[in-house]
Amino acid sequence: MEWRLCYANANIFVCAVNSVASSICSRHDPAVLRHEVAKKRRHVEQLRWELEHMESEMQYTQHGHRALSLYAD
Repeated sequence: MEWRLCYANANIFVCAVNSVASSICSRHDPAVLRHEVAKKRRHVEQLRWELEHMESEMQYTQHGHRALSLYAD
């Protein structure tokens, strides 16, 4: 199978020349869509990881504030 580089939304993709949308290699190309979905999934996982760590930092901060307020009174 022959491959070529395609450009979509400032990203470089490898598209099959014999694919259905090969003449355009549009963003509706299955290879491009798979790449975009994988990219978005990685981004969602990164956001979930960041949220989890932010929540734990907030818990430690709140615990520290409670401890300080006990000593301040």
